[in-house]
Amino acid sequence: MRRSYRSTLIFARSVLTALTVSSALSVLSVLSLCVASPSQAGQDRLPLLDSPSTLEGRNSYRATGTDPGGPRPLVLWRWDGTRSIRLASTRSDSHGRFDFGEQALPSKDVYFHVSIRDERPEPIRLLPIKRRVPAPVVISGGLGVDEIVLAPAHPSGEIRVYDADSGRLILRKPVESRTRYRVTLDFVADLGQPWPAALLIEQILDDGRRSAGLYWPLD
Repeated sequence: MRRSYRSTLIFARSVLTALTVSSALSVLSVLSLCVASPSQAGQDRLPLLDSPSTLEGRNSYRATGTDPGGPRPLVLWRWDGTRSIRLASTRSDSHGRFDFGEQALPSKDVYFHVSIRDERPEPIRLLPIKRRVPAPVVISGGLGVDEIVLAPAHPSGEIRVYDADSGRLILRKPVESRTRYRVTLDFVADLGQPWPAALLIEQILDDGRRSAGLYWPLD
């Protein structure tokens, strides 16, 4: 009987220990959820910029967006890859909308983000704006002539000329200050014979970006 009593006591202690460990784990699980949930909720209540519908031919962007936590004061920042640069401030309204007005766009790609005023800006929810380089513009000459003068979009890089049908690279010319950043294409001297039916002309910038193509028929 004594041995049975001791066995029962040992078994009861084992059960209590297991229950205690299980309860502790359950409590920790609940606590972890409680800690994680506000963080996720905080992410969901951050202000968010609208993506622009189009930026074709524009040098500015109207920075508007939605703020689930509004109304409250906000700050607009530009992220350059290493730091945030303050651009403007505004206040979201009771409907959760904000408007920083028109913001100038640099010639290269840019990233914007918004923070709550008096809070450290964090480069999260970045809005990238990719700047498409316009095609070179013909400022002298025309269809049916042997020479045209191009005005590139940017004073850097080079002009490349391709056979529009085959994609074969025919000619490369630098964009230089000594020519006032104008590039002359002399079809007789530069292309040789026979000419392709049409050309595709583009600019390659020093940072590797390519412009839109200019289609130029020769026939």
